[in-house]
Amino acid sequence: MSNSMDSKFLEFWGHLMLNAAQGQKQIESFQKWLGKSANGLPALTSAEKKTDEDENFMSVFAKVYGADKLPEGKSSSLQIMQNATSAFQTSFEKYIRLLGAVPRDEHVTLQEKYETLDKKVSEMEKTIALLQAQLGVKPDEPEGLTQGIKDLVVKQGEQFQDLMQNFQKLYKENDSSSSEKK
Repeated sequence: MSNSMDSKFLEFWGHLMLNAAQGQKQIESFQKWLGKSANGLPALTSAEKKTDEDENFMSVFAKVYGADKLPEGKSSSLQIMQNATSAFQTSFEKYIRLLGAVPRDEHVTLQEKYETLDKKVSEMEKTIALLQAQLGVKPDEPEGLTQGIKDLVVKQGEQFQDLMQNFQKLYKENDSSSSEKK
């Protein structure tokens, strides 16, 4: 997959931007046209009644992508139109990303993932609160959670001090006995 933009997409987009400069109505129509499909190009075979704006955008699309002179109904024509649609969709997604936007389907997926994780965090917070209540720990006093660790550290410190004192006594005894031998 090439990182360069499709020249036909850019030409199509250029035509659209020139046409859009003719008025706000065309912008609104274009937004509706794109909104009819999740992938950036309305379905070619739709049960929905096509409006004049739909026809206008589709004719610009067909002209730019070379599908305006294809005979209708042939499998080769359908394949060319599907290829053009696929190229447009890929380029449209690249363009949207270039603008710093995220395609709607990715946004919806991330939103659903966020909501699932938010619900899971809420359940975990409830579980933590329940466990803290069972242990008699107040949630706003984190010292209660670490008291056991603090006690262990203090006890280990005391044991280390005892060990060091014993080493000192042993060293002094060895040092005095070796000086007496001299």
